[in-house]
Amino acid sequence: TGVQTCALPISPFSLLADENGEEAAYAHADLAQNTSVELHKLHVLSISRDDENSRAYLTVEQDGQQMTVIAPSSFVTDEMVGQSITVRGFVEHSSGSVAVRVYETGLLLAE
Repeated sequence: TGVQTCALPISPFSLLADENGEEAAYAHADLAQNTSVELHKLHVLSISRDDENSRAYLTVEQDGQQMTVIAPSSFVTDEMVGQSITVRGFVEHSSGSVAVRVYETGLLLAE
């Protein structure tokens, strides 16, 4: 699928019916696994680094909701703390929470 533009979060669950018409609630994060997303105006609260894996973990917030953005460490600077960013990447789980993994071309400072 193409890049989806979305905000954080719309609603935590969706009701979906199976082939027998039985409805079940599914977490949006589970439904979005491995899909591409583009998120705008994420406020960077903090940055931690995993030098062994050359990754940076950005804690970001939008409308009171927090999540993690995982990016190549070489592309993340400490000056990003306090700024808003736009990211393009893939939804995944990291340490039991939802995260967006981006690559160098997918991490942009918001204008």
